[in-house]
Amino acid sequence: MKKTIIVVITPTSSQPRFHKRISALLKISNVVVFSFSRGLYEVNNFRSDIQLHSLGEIKNERYFSRIIPFIKAISIVKNNIPKDYNNIQFYSFSVDCLFIARLSGLKKGFLEVGDLMLKNTSNKLFKIFERFILKLIKGLVLTSPEYYNQYYKYIDVNKKTPIYIIENKISKRLLPLRVTSKIDMISNDRPIIIGMIGFIRYETPIVRLIRFVEKYSNFTMLKIFGDGPYKKLIQDHESNSIQFYGSFNNPGELKQVYKEVDLSYVVYDIGNLNERLAIPNKLYESAFFQVPIICSTNTYLSQIVEAWDIGGAVRIDSQKHFDTDMSKLVDRTWINQKTQNCINVPNSVLINQQENVLKNLF
Repeated sequence: MKKTIIVVITPTSSQPRFHKRISALLKISNVVVFSFSRGLYEVNNFRSDIQLHSLGEIKNERYFSRIIPFIKAISIVKNNIPKDYNNIQFYSFSVDCLFIARLSGLKKGFLEVGDLMLKNTSNKLFKIFERFILKLIKGLVLTSPEYYNQYYKYIDVNKKTPIYIIENKISKRLLPLRVTSKIDMISNDRPIIIGMIGFIRYETPIVRLIRFVEKYSNFTMLKIFGDGPYKKLIQDHESNSIQFYGSFNNPGELKQVYKEVDLSYVVYDIGNLNERLAIPNKLYESAFFQVPIICSTNTYLSQIVEAWDIGGAVRIDSQKHFDTDMSKLVDRTWINQKTQNCINVPNSVLINQQENVLKNLF
Protein backbone atom coordinates (compact mmCIF):
# COMPACT_ATOMS: atom_id res chain seq x y z
CA MET A 1 0.00 0.00 0.00
CA LYS A 2 1.28 3.49 -0.88
CA LYS A 3 2.10 5.95 1.86
CA THR A 4 0.43 9.36 1.48
CA ILE A 5 -1.91 11.27 -0.82
CA ILE A 6 -3.33 14.77 -0.45
CA VAL A 7 -6.87 15.38 -1.68
CA VAL A 8 -7.09 19.01 -2.81
CA ILE A 9 -10.54 20.60 -3.23
CA THR A 10 -10.81 24.03 -4.85
CA PRO A 11 -13.79 26.38 -5.40
CA THR A 12 -12.50 27.38 -8.85
CA SER A 13 -10.08 25.99 -11.39
CA SER A 14 -8.55 29.29 -12.54
CA GLN A 15 -6.98 30.79 -9.41
CA PRO A 16 -3.16 31.01 -9.83
CA ARG A 17 -2.67 30.75 -6.04
CA PHE A 18 -4.25 27.28 -6.12
CA HIS A 19 -2.00 26.25 -9.00
CA LYS A 20 1.11 27.41 -7.13
CA ARG A 21 0.09 25.57 -3.98
CA ILE A 22 -0.69 22.34 -5.80
CA SER A 23 2.66 22.45 -7.62
CA ALA A 24 4.37 22.73 -4.23
CA LEU A 25 2.29 19.91 -2.73
CA LEU A 26 3.27 17.65 -5.62
CA LYS A 27 6.89 17.96 -4.50
CA ILE A 28 6.12 16.39 -1.14
CA SER A 29 3.27 13.97 -1.83
CA ASN A 30 0.96 12.39 -4.37
CA VAL A 31 -1.99 14.68 -5.06
CA VAL A 32 -5.49 14.33 -6.50
CA VAL A 33 -7.50 17.49 -7.25
CA PHE A 34 -11.26 18.05 -7.20
CA SER A 35 -12.33 21.43 -8.54
CA PHE A 36 -15.36 23.54 -9.35
CA SER A 37 -15.21 26.02 -12.24
CA ARG A 38 -16.70 29.54 -12.32
CA GLY A 39 -16.67 30.39 -16.03
CA LEU A 40 -14.10 33.13 -15.39
CA TYR A 41 -10.41 33.38 -16.30
CA GLU A 42 -10.57 30.06 -18.13
CA VAL A 43 -7.19 30.65 -19.82
CA ASN A 44 -5.72 29.57 -16.46
CA ASN A 45 -6.01 25.94 -15.55
CA PHE A 46 -4.25 23.11 -13.77
CA ARG A 47 -1.14 21.40 -15.07
CA SER A 48 -1.90 18.64 -17.56
CA ASP A 49 -0.11 16.03 -15.44
CA ILE A 50 -2.41 16.53 -12.43
CA GLN A 51 -5.00 13.90 -11.57
CA LEU A 52 -8.11 16.09 -11.81
CA HIS A 53 -11.84 15.53 -11.23
CA SER A 54 -14.35 18.23 -12.18
CA LEU A 55 -17.06 19.12 -9.65
CA GLY A 56 -19.04 21.11 -12.23
CA GLU A 57 -19.66 24.84 -12.62
CA ILE A 58 -21.01 27.22 -9.98
CA LYS A 59 -21.75 30.94 -10.17
CA ASN A 60 -20.35 33.70 -7.95
CA GLU A 61 -22.69 34.97 -5.20
CA ARG A 62 -25.54 32.59 -6.16
CA TYR A 63 -25.38 30.62 -2.95
CA PHE A 64 -28.75 28.84 -3.05
CA SER A 65 -28.02 27.59 -6.58
CA ARG A 66 -24.93 25.84 -5.18
CA ILE A 67 -26.88 23.36 -3.01
CA ILE A 68 -27.37 20.70 -5.71
CA PRO A 69 -23.79 21.03 -7.10
CA PHE A 70 -22.55 20.81 -3.49
CA ILE A 71 -24.41 17.53 -2.91
CA LYS A 72 -23.17 16.13 -6.23
CA ALA A 73 -19.62 17.18 -5.33
CA ILE A 74 -19.73 15.13 -2.12
CA SER A 75 -20.65 12.06 -4.16
CA ILE A 76 -17.92 12.72 -6.76
CA VAL A 77 -15.23 13.10 -4.12
CA LYS A 78 -16.40 10.10 -2.09
CA ASN A 79 -16.45 7.85 -5.18
CA ASN A 80 -13.06 8.98 -6.46
CA ILE A 81 -10.90 9.11 -3.34
CA PRO A 82 -7.98 6.76 -4.00
CA LYS A 83 -8.24 3.65 -1.83
CA ASP A 84 -4.68 2.31 -1.92
CA TYR A 85 -3.11 4.81 0.51
CA ASN A 86 -2.65 4.41 4.25
CA ASN A 87 -2.55 8.17 4.87
CA ILE A 88 -5.14 10.35 3.11
CA GLN A 89 -5.40 14.02 4.06
CA PHE A 90 -7.29 16.92 2.51
CA TYR A 91 -6.30 20.49 1.64
CA SER A 92 -9.31 22.75 1.05
CA PHE A 93 -9.38 26.29 -0.28
CA SER A 94 -12.79 27.38 1.07
CA VAL A 95 -15.27 26.51 3.80
CA ASP A 96 -17.55 24.89 1.19
CA CYS A 97 -14.66 22.68 0.10
CA LEU A 98 -13.85 21.86 3.71
CA PHE A 99 -17.38 20.57 4.31
CA ILE A 100 -17.25 18.57 1.07
CA ALA A 101 -14.04 16.95 2.30
CA ARG A 102 -15.44 16.09 5.72
CA LEU A 103 -18.79 14.85 4.38
CA SER A 104 -16.92 12.70 1.87
CA GLY A 105 -15.30 10.84 4.74
CA LEU A 106 -11.97 12.66 4.92
CA LYS A 107 -11.14 13.28 8.58
CA LYS A 108 -7.73 14.94 8.58
CA GLY A 109 -6.62 18.03 6.69
CA PHE A 110 -6.14 21.76 6.36
CA LEU A 111 -8.06 24.85 5.31
CA GLU A 112 -6.42 27.71 3.45
CA VAL A 113 -8.08 31.13 3.73
CA GLY A 114 -7.26 33.64 1.00
CA ASP A 115 -9.94 36.01 2.29
CA LEU A 116 -11.69 36.24 5.65
CA MET A 117 -14.62 33.84 5.51
CA LEU A 118 -17.35 36.22 6.62
CA LYS A 119 -17.89 39.90 5.82
CA ASN A 120 -19.71 40.67 9.07
CA THR A 121 -16.80 39.76 11.31
CA SER A 122 -18.34 41.35 14.42
CA ASN A 123 -21.36 39.01 14.51
CA LYS A 124 -21.13 36.70 17.54
CA LEU A 125 -22.95 33.84 15.83
CA PHE A 126 -20.49 33.96 12.94
CA LYS A 127 -17.61 33.81 15.39
CA ILE A 128 -19.13 30.72 17.01
CA PHE A 129 -19.43 29.22 13.52
CA GLU A 130 -15.78 29.95 12.78
CA ARG A 131 -14.67 28.37 16.07
CA PHE A 132 -16.60 25.28 14.99
CA ILE A 133 -14.78 25.36 11.62
CA LEU A 134 -11.40 25.42 13.39
CA LYS A 135 -12.31 22.21 15.22
CA LEU A 136 -12.67 20.39 11.90
CA ILE A 137 -9.10 20.95 10.70
CA LYS A 138 -5.52 20.11 11.67
CA GLY A 139 -4.35 23.61 10.81
CA LEU A 140 -5.28 26.90 9.20
CA VAL A 141 -3.25 28.48 6.38
CA LEU A 142 -3.53 32.27 5.98
CA THR A 143 -2.23 34.50 3.20
CA SER A 144 -1.70 37.57 5.41
CA PRO A 145 -0.20 37.70 8.93
CA GLU A 146 -2.71 40.42 9.79
CA TYR A 147 -5.56 37.95 9.30
CA TYR A 148 -4.20 36.29 12.42
CA ASN A 149 -3.04 39.38 14.34
CA GLN A 150 -6.30 41.28 13.97
CA TYR A 151 -8.88 38.52 13.63
CA TYR A 152 -8.09 34.83 14.17
CA LYS A 153 -6.12 35.52 17.33
CA TYR A 154 -9.44 36.53 18.88
CA ILE A 155 -11.36 33.64 17.32
CA ASP A 156 -9.01 30.87 18.47
CA VAL A 157 -8.51 32.33 21.95
CA ASN A 158 -7.15 29.04 23.34
CA LYS A 159 -4.66 28.73 20.44
CA LYS A 160 -5.63 25.11 19.80
CA THR A 161 -5.44 25.35 16.00
CA PRO A 162 -1.97 25.56 14.40
CA ILE A 163 -1.68 28.66 12.20
CA TYR A 164 0.55 28.86 9.12
CA ILE A 165 1.26 31.89 6.93
CA ILE A 166 1.89 31.54 3.18
CA GLU A 167 1.78 34.93 1.51
CA ASN A 168 0.87 34.96 -2.17
CA LYS A 169 4.37 35.62 -3.47
CA ILE A 170 6.18 35.00 -6.76
CA SER A 171 7.02 31.45 -7.85
CA LYS A 172 10.71 30.58 -7.75
CA ARG A 173 10.65 29.56 -11.40
CA LEU A 174 9.92 33.17 -12.41
CA LEU A 175 13.12 34.45 -10.81
CA PRO A 176 14.98 34.72 -14.16
CA LEU A 177 12.22 37.09 -15.37
CA ARG A 178 12.71 39.70 -12.63
CA VAL A 179 12.89 43.25 -13.97
CA THR A 180 15.67 45.27 -12.31
CA SER A 181 16.20 48.10 -14.80
CA LYS A 182 13.57 49.67 -17.00
CA ILE A 183 14.94 51.11 -20.21
CA ASP A 184 11.63 52.77 -21.13
CA MET A 185 11.09 55.23 -18.28
CA ILE A 186 8.09 57.52 -18.72
CA SER A 187 8.78 60.25 -21.24
CA ASN A 188 6.74 63.39 -21.90
CA ASP A 189 5.61 62.28 -25.35
CA ARG A 190 3.15 59.60 -24.20
CA PRO A 191 0.37 59.23 -21.62
CA ILE A 192 0.88 57.68 -18.19
CA ILE A 193 -0.56 54.16 -18.38
CA ILE A 194 -2.46 52.89 -15.33
CA GLY A 195 -2.90 49.13 -15.23
CA MET A 196 -5.70 47.18 -13.56
CA ILE A 197 -4.51 43.59 -13.47
CA GLY A 198 -6.30 40.47 -12.25
CA PHE A 199 -9.75 39.82 -10.81
CA ILE A 200 -12.20 42.68 -11.51
CA ARG A 201 -14.45 42.73 -8.45
CA TYR A 202 -14.62 46.13 -6.68
CA GLU A 203 -17.16 48.48 -8.24
CA THR A 204 -16.43 51.80 -6.49
CA PRO A 205 -12.65 51.84 -7.15
CA ILE A 206 -13.32 50.95 -10.79
CA VAL A 207 -15.88 53.74 -11.21
CA ARG A 208 -13.58 56.27 -9.53
CA LEU A 209 -10.69 55.36 -11.84
CA ILE A 210 -12.79 55.38 -15.02
CA ARG A 211 -14.10 58.86 -14.23
CA PHE A 212 -10.59 60.11 -13.46
CA VAL A 213 -9.10 58.75 -16.69
CA GLU A 214 -12.00 60.11 -18.75
CA LYS A 215 -11.51 63.53 -17.14
CA TYR A 216 -7.74 63.53 -17.72
CA SER A 217 -7.58 61.52 -20.94
CA ASN A 218 -5.13 64.06 -22.38
CA PHE A 219 -2.31 62.58 -20.30
CA THR A 220 -3.56 59.35 -18.69
CA MET A 221 -4.61 55.98 -20.06
CA LEU A 222 -6.12 52.86 -18.48
CA LYS A 223 -5.35 49.30 -19.55
CA ILE A 224 -7.28 46.44 -17.95
CA PHE A 225 -6.03 42.85 -18.02
CA GLY A 226 -8.31 40.34 -16.30
CA ASP A 227 -11.81 39.08 -15.77
CA GLY A 228 -14.52 39.31 -13.13
CA PRO A 229 -18.06 40.37 -12.25
CA TYR A 230 -17.51 44.04 -13.24
CA LYS A 231 -16.03 43.30 -16.64
CA LYS A 232 -19.06 44.74 -18.44
CA LEU A 233 -18.76 48.02 -16.52
CA ILE A 234 -15.32 48.44 -18.05
CA GLN A 235 -16.40 47.29 -21.50
CA ASP A 236 -19.17 49.90 -21.48
CA HIS A 237 -16.54 52.64 -21.07
CA GLU A 238 -13.99 51.41 -23.61
CA SER A 239 -12.40 54.22 -25.61
CA ASN A 240 -9.01 55.35 -26.88
CA SER A 241 -8.00 56.02 -23.28
CA ILE A 242 -9.67 52.98 -21.65
CA GLN A 243 -8.69 49.63 -23.16
CA PHE A 244 -9.86 46.19 -22.03
CA TYR A 245 -7.71 43.15 -22.90
CA GLY A 246 -9.53 40.41 -20.97
CA SER A 247 -8.05 37.29 -19.39
CA PHE A 248 -4.38 36.45 -19.55
CA ASN A 249 -2.34 33.43 -18.60
CA ASN A 250 -0.75 33.68 -15.16
CA PRO A 251 2.20 33.24 -14.87
CA GLY A 252 2.94 32.74 -18.57
CA GLU A 253 1.97 36.26 -19.70
CA LEU A 254 2.59 38.07 -16.42
CA LYS A 255 5.82 39.81 -17.41
CA GLN A 256 4.36 41.08 -20.69
CA VAL A 257 1.25 42.44 -18.92
CA TYR A 258 3.28 44.44 -16.40
CA LYS A 259 5.52 45.67 -19.21
CA GLU A 260 2.47 47.41 -20.69
CA VAL A 261 1.78 49.68 -17.69
CA ASP A 262 3.45 52.41 -15.61
CA LEU A 263 1.32 52.06 -12.47
CA SER A 264 -0.37 49.03 -10.91
CA TYR A 265 -3.85 49.92 -9.60
CA VAL A 266 -4.52 47.79 -6.49
CA VAL A 267 -7.33 49.83 -4.94
CA TYR A 268 -9.98 47.90 -3.03
CA ASP A 269 -13.25 48.86 -1.38
CA ILE A 270 -12.12 48.86 2.26
CA GLY A 271 -15.55 48.72 3.91
CA ASN A 272 -14.76 45.18 5.06
CA LEU A 273 -11.98 44.09 7.41
CA ASN A 274 -10.77 41.56 4.84
CA GLU A 275 -9.75 44.21 2.31
CA ARG A 276 -8.01 46.26 4.99
CA LEU A 277 -5.86 43.31 6.06
CA ALA A 278 -5.22 41.47 2.79
CA ILE A 279 -1.85 41.23 1.04
CA PRO A 280 -2.66 40.71 -2.65
CA ASN A 281 -0.29 38.94 -5.01
CA LYS A 282 -0.07 42.20 -6.97
CA LEU A 283 2.14 43.67 -4.23
CA TYR A 284 4.87 41.15 -4.97
CA GLU A 285 4.25 41.12 -8.73
CA SER A 286 4.45 44.91 -9.00
CA ALA A 287 7.76 45.13 -7.12
CA PHE A 288 9.10 42.11 -9.02
CA PHE A 289 8.30 43.61 -12.44
CA GLN A 290 9.26 47.15 -11.34
CA VAL A 291 5.83 48.82 -11.52
CA PRO A 292 4.80 51.22 -8.69
CA ILE A 293 1.55 50.51 -6.85
CA ILE A 294 -1.54 52.63 -6.23
CA CYS A 295 -3.52 51.21 -3.29
CA SER A 296 -6.25 52.19 -0.83
CA THR A 297 -5.52 54.33 2.22
CA ASN A 298 -5.81 52.84 5.73
CA THR A 299 -4.87 49.30 4.70
CA TYR A 300 -2.12 46.90 5.67
CA LEU A 301 -1.10 46.94 2.00
CA SER A 302 -0.60 50.71 2.10
CA GLN A 303 1.69 50.31 5.12
CA ILE A 304 3.91 47.89 3.20
CA VAL A 305 3.90 50.04 0.06
CA GLU A 306 4.93 53.05 2.14
CA ALA A 307 7.64 51.10 3.98
CA TRP A 308 9.09 49.83 0.70
CA ASP A 309 8.57 53.29 -0.87
CA ILE A 310 7.20 51.78 -4.10
CA GLY A 311 3.89 53.59 -4.51
CA GLY A 312 1.13 55.65 -2.96
CA ALA A 313 -2.40 55.47 -1.56
CA VAL A 314 -5.69 57.10 -2.55
CA ARG A 315 -9.03 57.70 -0.85
CA ILE A 316 -12.20 56.42 -2.53
CA ASP A 317 -14.80 57.92 -0.18
CA SER A 318 -15.57 60.58 -2.80
CA GLN A 319 -14.60 61.32 -6.39
CA LYS A 320 -13.18 64.68 -5.29
CA HIS A 321 -10.82 63.07 -2.77
CA PHE A 322 -9.89 60.37 -5.25
CA ASP A 323 -9.07 62.85 -8.01
CA THR A 324 -6.99 64.96 -5.62
CA ASP A 325 -4.93 61.95 -4.50
CA MET A 326 -4.57 60.47 -7.97
CA SER A 327 -3.39 63.79 -9.42
CA LYS A 328 -0.36 63.63 -7.13
CA LEU A 329 0.51 60.11 -8.27
CA VAL A 330 0.26 60.53 -12.04
CA ASP A 331 3.48 62.52 -11.99
CA ARG A 332 6.36 61.35 -14.18
CA THR A 333 9.14 62.26 -11.75
CA TRP A 334 7.35 60.56 -8.85
CA ILE A 335 6.62 57.42 -10.89
CA ASN A 336 10.20 57.16 -12.16
CA GLN A 337 11.53 57.38 -8.60
CA LYS A 338 9.13 54.72 -7.26
CA THR A 339 9.98 52.54 -10.26
CA GLN A 340 13.65 52.66 -9.29
CA ASN A 341 12.79 51.90 -5.66
CA CYS A 342 11.24 48.58 -6.70
CA ILE A 343 14.77 47.30 -7.36
CA ASN A 344 15.58 47.70 -3.66
CA VAL A 345 13.03 45.05 -2.62
CA PRO A 346 15.13 41.86 -2.39
CA ASN A 347 14.21 38.56 -3.98
CA SER A 348 14.09 36.97 -0.53
CA VAL A 349 11.05 39.14 0.25
CA LEU A 350 9.28 38.54 -3.08
CA ILE A 351 9.86 34.84 -3.79
CA ASN A 352 7.57 32.17 -2.40
CA GLN A 353 8.90 29.86 0.32
CA GLN A 354 5.70 27.81 0.42
CA GLU A 355 7.42 24.44 0.15
CA ASN A 356 9.03 24.90 3.58
CA VAL A 357 5.67 25.65 5.23
CA LEU A 358 3.85 22.81 3.48
CA LYS A 359 6.50 20.30 4.56
CA ASN A 360 5.78 21.31 8.15
CA LEU A 361 2.06 20.75 7.60
CA PHE A 362 2.37 17.26 6.18
